[in-house]
Amino acid sequence: MNHLVGEHLWVPHLLAGESLEQVGDRYDGDVVGADPVGAWDEAAERSLAAWKSTDLSATARFSFGEAPLTVYADQILVDLTVHEWDLARGSGQPESLDPTAVDYCLAYARANAERAAGLGIIAAPVRTTSTDPAVQLLSLLGRAV
Repeated sequence: MNHLVGEHLWVPHLLAGESLEQVGDRYDGDVVGADPVGAWDEAAERSLAAWKSTDLSATARFSFGEAPLTVYADQILVDLTVHEWDLARGSGQPESLDPTAVDYCLAYARANAERAAGLGIIAAPVRTTSTDPAVQLLSLLGRAV
């Protein structure tokens, strides 16, 4: 939860053109405190407002280099989708994911898994024989389903 909240606290800064250095370490450590739901609601609201007011044809500089904001949007969607499953699994909630999001994320992950693995930002893929797109996505991103 802390990772997701922290990630969405970064969004308005990066979409406004701030560099990683300018944002600095302000979101290191515990960003959820005693109210994880409230922290998420606030971070998600700020993130969504920033996305709605941003020209997605622009580029920004990220830890992996300069990229179109559409690439950042794709990464955010993959992160939200996979961590939705992580949180559901960890808290004993239903683990179903939106099929449209899964299909989109699976295509993105297939195209970028090797590069992401080389950066050390995802776990090694877990072998699966499943034809279920959600299982394929989760397995590709290192989850044993």
